[in-house]
Amino acid sequence: MIKQFANKHLLKLGVLLTLMFSFAVFDIRVSQGQDSDMVNLIGSHIIITLSYFGFWVVNSIIIHSEKIKLNVWFKALIALFINSVIAIVFYYLSPFEEYAMNPLSNFPLYIAWWRLMVKAFIFGGIFYLIQTLIRYNDRAQWLELEIAKKKKEKLQIEIERYWQMLNPHFLFNALSMIRADARDESVKADIANLAKVYLHLLDNRSETKLIAIEKVLVFLQNYLALFSKSHPKFSYKIDAIHTPHTASIPIFTLFMCIGCILKQYMQSVEEPFFIHIYLQNVDTIVIDTIHPKTQLVLENKPQIIKVQNEYLQYTAQPVSVVYNEGHTVVKLPLLSAS
Repeated sequence: MIKQFANKHLLKLGVLLTLMFSFAVFDIRVSQGQDSDMVNLIGSHIIITLSYFGFWVVNSIIIHSEKIKLNVWFKALIALFINSVIAIVFYYLSPFEEYAMNPLSNFPLYIAWWRLMVKAFIFGGIFYLIQTLIRYNDRAQWLELEIAKKKKEKLQIEIERYWQMLNPHFLFNALSMIRADARDESVKADIANLAKVYLHLLDNRSETKLIAIEKVLVFLQNYLALFSKSHPKFSYKIDAIHTPHTASIPIFTLFMCIGCILKQYMQSVEEPFFIHIYLQNVDTIVIDTIHPKTQLVLENKPQIIKVQNEYLQYTAQPVSVVYNEGHTVVKLPLLSAS
């Protein structure tokens, strides 16, 4: 059976339309007085219904088959021919008389066949038109998906090309060369930190979901060193560089928390601001933000919500946010890398 015809929606539609036309014809036959012989009426009408469904099946196979390489008009001629054969075969093999009021046996063979072919042309043609519209609609949807897929692939290729241009070793080497030429020691330190920040971001752009907390803290050490250079009122301290060897967190979650905090700090850069990152009970990394004059609000921030959702994929332990007299404390559970 053709794959397209196996589609449940196409099959259901065929059954529905077949029954709809069948009942319409049944009402016409009853109104003509053919209900005087109920056995013949019901029996012949079952044959009529089966022939209608045969029209639908034939049209489905011809229209949706990829093996039939013909244009729509040649397919229509083939479908109408086969539908005519179905109408003739079903009529002559049936033990019931479809035209009870005026049996076809009273007419010459060519007239009888012509009447059966007209029936096939009408109902088969209607079914063919419906199937063609379905085919064109499916084709349009497929083209839209293909276009979206091509655009996505093209964008992915562009992204990969830019990643190749921003090869971490190239950036690291270039910044190292600039550092070697720099004379001021503070400039050298800033360039070294920037190089390490780039190296961390680019080396962790893969699909890796968990990352060792030690790597993240080394990255933050370099990042916050750069940030503090341009913000004199900001200071930080990291006391958790040496963590358990297997400890890890979802990638970028700690950085998103720090980014959310720094974003709010930027709204009041005139006030002192201090971030203390440390390890608590060997299984929790703590971000303690001290801001005597500014109240941070973190619960409903998109970055914090995303961090909480990331953690839900790995553990039932929550990411908590606690406020306490000028302190905003964010606690992230450490996970096992194994």
